[in-house]
Amino acid sequence: MNILSASEAELINKIVSLGAQFRLLKEFLDRYSGLSSSLALHLAYGADQAKKKSARGQDALAPGEEEEDEDEEQEQLSGVYIKAFCSGVNEMLTVYREHILAIE
Repeated sequence: MNILSASEAELINKIVSLGAQFRLLKEFLDRYSGLSSSLALHLAYGADQAKKKSARGQDALAPGEEEEDEDEEQEQLSGVYIKAFCSGVNEMLTVYREHILAIE
C-alpha cells in the first residue's frame, strides 16, 4: 500500500535534493570561509613582510627536501575573493535558514 501519491513523493524528493545541496554548500563554507594563517599575515603585514614572518616561523628544510602541504586544494582556494564569495553565499543561506524556520 502506497501512503503517498506520486506528486507528494516527487515534492519530497525535491525537498531532499534541496537539503543535500544545502549540506554541500555548508561543507564548502566550513572549509573555505575561515581565514588562513597565510592570508591573515598577508592582510596584516603586506606580501613582503608576510613572507618574512612566515619564513621565520618555519623550520629550515634539508637540502632537496620539499615542503609538503597538508591540503593543496586549501591553498589554491584561499584569498580575498573566495572569502567574499563565501560571505555572500553565507548571507543567502541565512535567508534560507530563516525561511525554513518560519515554515517549521
